[in-house]
Amino acid sequence: MSDKFAGIADRVREVIEASRLTHRAFAAAVEMEPDKLSKSLAGSRRFTSLELALIAETGDVTVDWLLTGRKRPEPLLAARTAVDTPASLDGAIARAQAYDDVYDTLERVGHGRAAVPLPKVPRKGRNIDQGEALAEAALAAIADAGRLPDMDEDLPGVIEAVFGIDVAIEPIPGRPDGLSYSRDGFRLALVDSAKVWTRQRYTLAHELGHVLAGDAQQLQLDVDVQASETRHRSGEMRANAFAAALLMPARRLRARFPSEVDRAGFARAVGELRVSPSALSWRLLNLGLVDDAQRDEFGSMSTWDAAEQGGWTDRHLEFVQRQTMTRVPTDLLNRAHRAYQAGEISARLLAMILDISPEEFLAGDNASVLGSKAGDEPAFVP
Repeated sequence: MSDKFAGIADRVREVIEASRLTHRAFAAAVEMEPDKLSKSLAGSRRFTSLELALIAETGDVTVDWLLTGRKRPEPLLAARTAVDTPASLDGAIARAQAYDDVYDTLERVGHGRAAVPLPKVPRKGRNIDQGEALAEAALAAIADAGRLPDMDEDLPGVIEAVFGIDVAIEPIPGRPDGLSYSRDGFRLALVDSAKVWTRQRYTLAHELGHVLAGDAQQLQLDVDVQASETRHRSGEMRANAFAAALLMPARRLRARFPSEVDRAGFARAVGELRVSPSALSWRLLNLGLVDDAQRDEFGSMSTWDAAEQGGWTDRHLEFVQRQTMTRVPTDLLNRAHRAYQAGEISARLLAMILDISPEEFLAGDNASVLGSKAGDEPAFVP
């Protein structure tokens, strides 16, 4: 047996020992015949890609570690949460790591994807100016891809297609607004589906800003994006400025309000841009399009008030009704489904993406489940 395959066998033995399962029970857990497991450990046969994926999943290790012994580098994390304690993020981080495990396995079985070059982050000037410039670069990339008209209706799909960043919108234990997670080629923006639709959309843009900037903020907690202690953190200032400029571009607003901003026009703009009245009023103030008194007046408006005064109450009700819809990363799910159909991964990885049990996946209408989660009815973030 070569040193390479001997090392793989040694690491599989470590996993078996750590599992505290008998040889036969472990073989059953990874869907192998006991004699095949014995032969692979002895070096007379090689583990298949699927077997290694199942062993990694069962042992809570990565396929890369089984193959090379290398430990996975620590991810870059940033999060928005109303609870200023790292423990509140345990569920979000665990979910992000589950997606990362699927990504890692797909890379190893030949269903990876090419890394998408990200816009370069300007490092000169104020953090607010950096965020504005990064948003301009992001909008240019979206326009070059022909996806600018799609931003209002399908921001998650645009982010995945243009930047190669997976987007998941689902209930998150601990109720953080969202989390950005980056490790090697895997990039994820995770948003809590329990939040109101305007907050979901802003959080998604905010986390995109963190990912594009490559912020190395281990467990950075953005307790309140408007709080002074949050606003003055360099990474948060940049991410907040980025989100505002991405969702409320200066050119669009200046074209929308060439002379003055009245109450009815402001209310209609809230619906067109799909942001909260508070966020839009601050953006207009920072662009010099309203004064402090107008900002206070417009910012005190509720989203429902804006919908009534702007004539888009039906759309607002639709947004509210659909804001709890969940979304799994479309590209990740589609690649996993192809790998599953090719017999290269187990149903457990698909079930992990869908956040259901393998038994539920195998017993259900797979095409219907996959379509409703990712393809036929795309995730909705207004």
